Amino acid sequence: YADQNEQRLAAQRERFLQGFDDQDEDSRREFMAKFLGRVFRRPATDSEIDSYLGLLHREAQTDGSIDQAMHLAVRTALVSPTFLYRGIGPVDLSSYELASRLSNFFTSGPPDQTLIRSSSSGRLSDSREVRKQTKRLLRDSQTFSQDFTRGWLGLESLDRLMPDARLIRKFTAAHRQGMKEEVILTFREILDNNRSVKA
Repeated sequence: YADQNEQRLAAQRERFLQGFDDQDEDSRREFMAKFLGRVFRRPATDSEIDSYLGLLHREAQTDGSIDQAMHLAVRTALVSPTFLYRGIGPVDLSSYELASRLSNFFTSGPPDQTLIRSSSSGRLSDSREVRKQTKRLLRDSQTFSQDFTRGWLGLESLDRLMPDARLIRKFTAAHRQGMKEEVILTFREILDNNRSVKA
């Protein structure tokens, strides 16, 4: 198991550092720009890239290990306010902030490359593009249906439900899960086919 775990970690490291060459300045900068762009959900500024490259360089010189230096840079990015918080303020949302909100609301994840490209080009500032991207994100409505119904209808409360044993015998976890799935599938049918929520 130890060998398998080491192989798995080595493969993950290889995927993460794909194209990274510590001896090449352009390679380091390109890697950091790509990494920070994913973490920050928008293109990183030159000053941000310079800051993280400086951190990487200083830590590598101090510790002597590029892996430890990269580990510190990744940890620093993942505790930065830019990663932890989406923009909140009195001003209008930027196109990247809008992309982030759309993606998190409909997919519970960061913006994909299609959304990022739409933001970068400025198209996402058009309401027609927002509707287009919304429809695209909802093509696979499973994640949204699960998350929305759990929050809207409080489906998690079913975990605390204990039916009267005199009325319902042999109530199992499968029955409980089936109750949740019935609600989710009903909502998904309404969503996918634009049906009315009225009885």
